[in-house]
Amino acid sequence: MRFRVRHATTYRYSRPVTLSPHCVRLHPRHDGFQKVERYQLDVFPVPAGRADGPGLTGFVETHLWFKEPTDVLTLVSSFEALTSEVNPFEFVVTEPGVLRLPAVYGSGRGLLAPYRRLRRPAAPVTALSMRLARESDGQTLPFLAAACRLLGDYTPEVREEGPPLPPVETLRAEAGSCRDLTMLFIDMCRVQNLAARFVSGYFRGQDPDARRYLHAWAEVYLPGAGWRGYDPSLGLATAAGHVAVAASDDPMDTLPVSGGFGAEEGAEARMEWDLNIRVTPDL
Repeated sequence: MRFRVRHATTYRYSRPVTLSPHCVRLHPRHDGFQKVERYQLDVFPVPAGRADGPGLTGFVETHLWFKEPTDVLTLVSSFEALTSEVNPFEFVVTEPGVLRLPAVYGSGRGLLAPYRRLRRPAAPVTALSMRLARESDGQTLPFLAAACRLLGDYTPEVREEGPPLPPVETLRAEAGSCRDLTMLFIDMCRVQNLAARFVSGYFRGQDPDARRYLHAWAEVYLPGAGWRGYDPSLGLATAAGHVAVAASDDPMDTLPVSGGFGAEEGAEARMEWDLNIRVTPDL
């Protein structure tokens, strides 16, 4: 599929402010599953300096720094990317220990440690994960599919701002935004010692006329297969309908824009955005 995306974000300040260095994470991943044909990031006011480079997980990050005070900051990211029409279940896992739960990784344990660590263990989340593991006969791939399907039946919500809710709150409500459901899915995986990470990006959507938002889903590391995507908001494994722009063990490290501002007498900020996504078959 061919994605054409234009994502404009504007911060308006109640008085002129001094901007601290900013980091922008909106450049799509370029690999065997998605290929970037064009990417452009326009910034107003024009920054005093700019540097692009890979972050810890290999995604491109753009670092900006500014000199002059301003009462507005606008960032316009636009790109064209191709995603591969692949079967999301057509892969081979090369370490048998990962195919049974709890998973046992034979290599890369140190690198994967942050993705296996439960930051806020919660008994209800652990109990649900263990129940699904038993119902899946201790098999990893059926467990992942069952967990994704279960959360896909939760009530979807739109929450435009704020970090993900604690997974135990999402579980109790049986409802949540895409980032809430993603963090619950990740914790359910980590209970089983599966390495899982938070992914931010774009989804093609079902209604082209609906208001569009950045999307979130999870990826689970399966040796031999790499990071495999699961979207608990949809209850499906990811394929050609998703474009990833950032990933991390911590969702705060996938924020599309991070940075601060200051003013001698204090100031307030208001964010506005406009997101246009067009998806067509790659002919």
